[in-house]
Amino acid sequence: MPPAASRARRDEIVRLTERTGLASVLELSRRFGVTVSTIRRDLARLHRGQADPHLWRRDRPRTGPGSLTAPPHR
Repeated sequence: MPPAASRARRDEIVRLTERTGLASVLELSRRFGVTVSTIRRDLARLHRGQADPHLWRRDRPRTGPGSLTAPPHR
């Protein structure tokens, strides 16, 4: 997938988790038509702050494997 499409998918993941508060890896992979591994890489990248360092940081709580919570609004 081209970098722009990957970035758009990660941006949408952020929007979804902000709106709903939680998203499962399986749900996201089905929604975007990509593998669970791809979503896990996207979430890892978001968690490391590479996609948007102002939203996703290492000090955010983790909810367990297969899910990611949205950061609090600033």
